[in-house]
Amino acid sequence: MARTTIMTVRIDPALLESLRARARSEDRSVSAEVVRLIRAHVQPPADKTPRAAPTMGMFPDLEAPELEDFKALRSKASRALASARAARAGRGTR
Repeated sequence: MARTTIMTVRIDPALLESLRARARSEDRSVSAEVVRLIRAHVQPPADKTPRAAPTMGMFPDLEAPELEDFKALRSKASRALASARAARAGRGTR
């Protein structure tokens, strides 16, 4: 194991209990969870630019849309379909 330094921290008992519960749920020691949380908030992310996800099936060379883009397009299509359905219902056709 790499050489480490011991640090004493004063912490509210309720916060410590929350930290213990979180560590248990992640199958980590409290110390390992503290180090993970500090790293997540102190060290900059390695790569801020997410790579595009590849698609599968008959379009393996296309890039998959980001989730937010997909949600926006799906909402737009759903509104258009609902509008078309309402217009058809108003004309009495199915």
